[in-house]
Amino acid sequence: MKKITHKLINQVVLTDSRADWSLACGEKIFAVEYSALFNRLDNKIANAPIDDFYAVVEGKESNIALAILEIVSTHGKTKLLSLKLHPKYSAGMPLDQMRTIYLSAIEATYSAAPYNKVTKFYGGTLERLNFFVEIEAEVKAKGPPHGLRVQMAGRWLEFVRK
Repeated sequence: MKKITHKLINQVVLTDSRADWSLACGEKIFAVEYSALFNRLDNKIANAPIDDFYAVVEGKESNIALAILEIVSTHGKTKLLSLKLHPKYSAGMPLDQMRTIYLSAIEATYSAAPYNKVTKFYGGTLERLNFFVEIEAEVKAKGPPHGLRVQMAGRWLEFVRK
């Protein structure tokens, strides 16, 4: 398995991912579950370079998104608003692979605005919320990195620079 990493979404990533995701789940499910996201990205790319959507990919040369991330940064806060997994993972995935994808999402969110005071990750699904609770517990058990506080605030996992 190649290293899981992330990159900004561009037209090639969008086109290749759309074809792969549609093939993985079928046209009808794709139309219901994923087409709105891909159409939104098509419109964004047509109007300006994208700087708030990232793809988690397997190896830097890959253009197939394992997950699509929406990251926003305003007023000194960076937030991972959404993480949409590839349809092949919707029926479940091994925990270690899930962890790798989420850790890449966290890394992408940090790299989007590394100097912001607060970085937040939304636990929008029960699976994601449980994963973030695990991360919080692990960081607290090991001791947070110098100058960083980690906490759950409702459904948000927050990293706050002191």
